[in-house]
Amino acid sequence: MKRKSYLLVVIIGIAIILSSCNLKQKSEKNIIKDLSKLKTYEAKLNVTFNNFREEREENWTQIYSKDLGYIIKLGEDRTYFYKDDNIYVTDNIANKKYVLEKEFDELYKYTVVEEVLKLLNNPDSKISCKNIEGKNYTIVELVIPGSNRNLVRGEVIIDNSTAKLDKFTIYDLKGDERVKILYTEFLKNKEVDKYLFQE
Repeated sequence: MKRKSYLLVVIIGIAIILSSCNLKQKSEKNIIKDLSKLKTYEAKLNVTFNNFREEREENWTQIYSKDLGYIIKLGEDRTYFYKDDNIYVTDNIANKKYVLEKEFDELYKYTVVEEVLKLLNNPDSKISCKNIEGKNYTIVELVIPGSNRNLVRGEVIIDNSTAKLDKFTIYDLKGDERVKILYTEFLKNKEVDKYLFQE
């Protein structure tokens, strides 16, 4: 009798988790849709690079405007302003400014929500639901374009309760983790300073 009761509890528990995930699967498209509707946001990122010999940690800031472009601040060293097909770089170390083609960037731009969503157009991308410690997340598996063997595949974790990016992990050709990005702060539809978006 006890065994039957135990099995019943286990079955009910599994059913709840699966049904919860199935319900969330129906709303995964809504999560992506919500992100695609973002007009502005500001985010703080903690970025860890792993090249097997050592780990390097950086703190970035993103400021995004659907109309004006987006800015990625790499600490106090450099600021990248993305507009159309160009990157306007302010290099505080060399004390100069210059312009790069957007295609030159193999990493930074893919941490921006708009660019993540564009990667979903790849037929090899996948979207699924995962319950982690009782909390539901949308998992987005992506293929990173380009020929860099250290940046081949990405996994984005989105918190379903807030529709905010939580974590982005990038793997190399062998499946080893190379870059881990934690979105420690993500402020949606925050008013941005238009004067920051200057070439």
